[in-house]
Amino acid sequence: MRTYIRNIYKKIIEQSKKKFFFDVFFVPQKPETKIEIFQLNLIIVLWYMKKKKFKEDDITFLISIFLKDLELLCFEMGEAESRIPKKMRKMTENFYGRLISYSNQFDMILKKKKCEIIKRLRINFNDEKIQYDKYSKYLEMNIKHFNKIEKNDFENLSFYEFSK
Repeated sequence: MRTYIRNIYKKIIEQSKKKFFFDVFFVPQKPETKIEIFQLNLIIVLWYMKKKKFKEDDITFLISIFLKDLELLCFEMGEAESRIPKKMRKMTENFYGRLISYSNQFDMILKKKKCEIIKRLRINFNDEKIQYDKYSKYLEMNIKHFNKIEKNDFENLSFYEFSK
């Protein structure tokens, strides 16, 4: 059931592990920045699904897989079991805030209006070593790419790579 959504989730995971995030964008290899990379790639897919009018159940299912993984990650990182619900609430609120914020910025990119992607990236990553201009180009390329993908091609969805 919903195998295609799980397959898309796996593609997001694989994309988020690509070396260019660390070698070209200089994102530090810390758990919180890896989560941030993953969230951004997930948000691109969720934005696409919303734009192409996918069933709300499918969108919710994709988000629920992510939130379950976050909860498991908290356990693996040694978070006290009693504090996990509070931490999950905060992480969920942060995710939905990012989802809305970035989705609005992605719409601005398509409308060719001034957007604040770099500003959002700086706030969420909070690291001066990161090449935010390159990261924003990666996002812009993928937004334009995904916008052209037809709903029928969802299972074959692929991200653009980024090179120097």
